[in-house]
Amino acid sequence: MSLWAVQNDEGEWMDDVGDFYPEEAQYGVGYVGLMLTKRSEAEYLAKKYGGHVVELVEVPAKVVVSEKEAKMLESARADKCPVTHISNFSAWYGSDDEDRLMRAYVNGYTVEKPKRWNVKVPHVSNGYYYKDSDGLAAFTAKRGRMLQERSQFTAAEIDYYGLGDCEKAEVKD
Repeated sequence: MSLWAVQNDEGEWMDDVGDFYPEEAQYGVGYVGLMLTKRSEAEYLAKKYGGHVVELVEVPAKVVVSEKEAKMLESARADKCPVTHISNFSAWYGSDDEDRLMRAYVNGYTVEKPKRWNVKVPHVSNGYYYKDSDGLAAFTAKRGRMLQERSQFTAAEIDYYGLGDCEKAEVKD
């Protein structure tokens, strides 16, 4: 939950009657003045008395997790004891990221996109590898004919297909 306050351009905080005071003026250091739970109320007061709205309790940033961790977090939501579910996952996979996963569960998360590379075929002018319909790495000298997602390899796929010694160009989104 966020808390909102109104502050003027001099850094003074608005109190409950519309006056502005520096932090130290009332009740000692750290006084922020009137705190509101609704941003709309703070916006109304800022417009009426001058100043701007300040969010006092920041929303924590979302945690970046892998696809495997995201699946686990979704199954933890359906579990009667999600803490145990997350703890067991961390122990099972030898992860020391239990704290990070708990923060992801509570604060929200985004799924990490794995880096991808276009892999150039050695000794072939303008040739690139791609994944064919059988799941094998093939190559073509005409890059324009390939589907974009079939020509991008993750680090695991590069290892799997034995393309580690080839020239690679990281794909930028």
